Amino acid sequence: MNILFGISGSIAAIKTNEIVEKLKDECKLNNILIDIRFVATNIAYEKFLKDFNDKVYLDKDEWLWEKRGDDILHIELRKWADIFILCPLDANTLASISNGLCPNLLTCICRCWDFNKTCLVFPCMNTYMYNHPITKQQLDIISLWGMKVVNPIEKILACGEYGMGALPHVENVVFEIMKYIQDMK
Repeated sequence: MNILFGISGSIAAIKTNEIVEKLKDECKLNNILIDIRFVATNIAYEKFLKDFNDKVYLDKDEWLWEKRGDDILHIELRKWADIFILCPLDANTLASISNGLCPNLLTCICRCWDFNKTCLVFPCMNTYMYNHPITKQQLDIISLWGMKVVNPIEKILACGEYGMGALPHVENVVFEIMKYIQDMK
């Protein structure tokens, strides 16, 4: 199973290594062979993923082609992936996706995604951003397209405030991902 893992600039991106390790363990326990590739926004990489263990595709990789007929990365990754997981999905990336904008590699993949395949998203942001009226509209739009939205939870956020917008606990994130992976077996 080919898993494409998209990471945007929410502070929850610091949980990526832990999520991925637990996901690998869970798949191994269930005899599910997986290959994971990672795509991140530049800010997610710069702030949270510089010491990440695996190769991470970035915007600069999108432009490595030289001539007509060369592979285009966002299309190749879409073809390769059996499931696309956006974790975390920050407010900025959500706004881009829901408006059809593709200013970076991650949003280009979203724009060309084949919705016959699963796309699972974990929105994570400050409570006031999450509770802003536009956020519900944007989540409704991407849900209508076929993206599966896993709601955030309430807890003390990185900013010190208590409220809705946090990434679910790592075990719950992996549980949600595994539900879809097991259905695809």
